[in-house]
Amino acid sequence: MTDDTEILEAALPALYPEQLEDIQTAFDPGTINLENADDLQELATKFAARYSGLVVTETTEKSSRATSKELNGVIKSLDAKRKEMKALYQQPLTKFEAQVKSITEPLTEARSGIKDGLEKLAAKRLAERQQMIQTLVQAAAERHGLDAGEITIDPRWSNVSFGEMKRMRAIEQAAADAEQGKRFHEEQNQKVIAFAEKLHLEASGWLHTLDLYGYDTDRVFNEMQQAAEEKEQQARAALVDKDTGEIVNVTRTLTLTGTPDDVEQAIQAAKAVLSGYFVTVKEEAR
Repeated sequence: MTDDTEILEAALPALYPEQLEDIQTAFDPGTINLENADDLQELATKFAARYSGLVVTETTEKSSRATSKELNGVIKSLDAKRKEMKALYQQPLTKFEAQVKSITEPLTEARSGIKDGLEKLAAKRLAERQQMIQTLVQAAAERHGLDAGEITIDPRWSNVSFGEMKRMRAIEQAAADAEQGKRFHEEQNQKVIAFAEKLHLEASGWLHTLDLYGYDTDRVFNEMQQAAEEKEQQARAALVDKDTGEIVNVTRTLTLTGTPDDVEQAIQAAKAVLSGYFVTVKEEAR
C-alpha cells in the first residue's frame, strides 16, 4: 500500500534533476574601445617626461602645486571613466547572477529540508548504536568481573563503517585489557602495602603516589625507602638530649603470652640477652 507521499508524487508531472542541468545561456561579450588611446598615451608620456624631473623649491612651490593639482584632475577623470565603463560592462553579469540566485533559492530550501531530515535520522541511528554499545559493554563488564565504567569506550565504535562483528570483538578485547590492567594494579597495590608494612609506613599515601607514577613500583619503592630512612633519623635524633647531647633512656613494652613455664623461660632468656638493660616483669593472668 502506497503512502501519502507516493500518491502525491504520482499525481505530479514527471520531474527529473537533469532538466535543471540543461542550462541554456547566450554570451555576447561587449567591446569597450578607447578611441583616442594612442593620442592620450602620447600626451601622458610627454607630460610625465616634462614633470618627472621637476625640482620643487621655494621659488617653484606655487607653480608645482598648480601642476600637481592639474595632474590629479587628469588622473581622476581617467579613473572615473574606467569605473563608469566597468559598471556598464558588469550590468549583464549582475542581471544574470540575480536570475540564477532566484532559480536556486527554492531548490536550496528544498534541499535544506531534506538535509535536516537526513541529519535527524543519522542522529537517531547514532543514538541507537551508542545505546547498543552501552549494552554490549555492560555485558562484557559482567563477564570479566568489572564495572562498565572501567572499560574505555572507543568513539570509533559508533561509526557506521564499524561493522557489528568488529564492534563486538573490539568491546570484548577492551574488556579483557581492562581486566588485565585492573589485576596488574591490584598486584602492584599489594606490593606497596606489604613494603609499607615492612618499613612501618602508612600505605594510603603511597598508593596515591603509585597511581600518580603510572604504577612504577621501582620509583615508588625508592622514595618509600628514603622516607623510612628519614623517619629513622628523626626518631634517633629525638633520643638525644638537646641540652647535654646524651642519649636519653627509653622504655619499650614487650607482651608475652603463653603458659607460665614458657613465659618464664622467655623472660630468663630475655634477661640473659638483654644484660645491661633494666627488665621489669608484670604478670597478668588471662
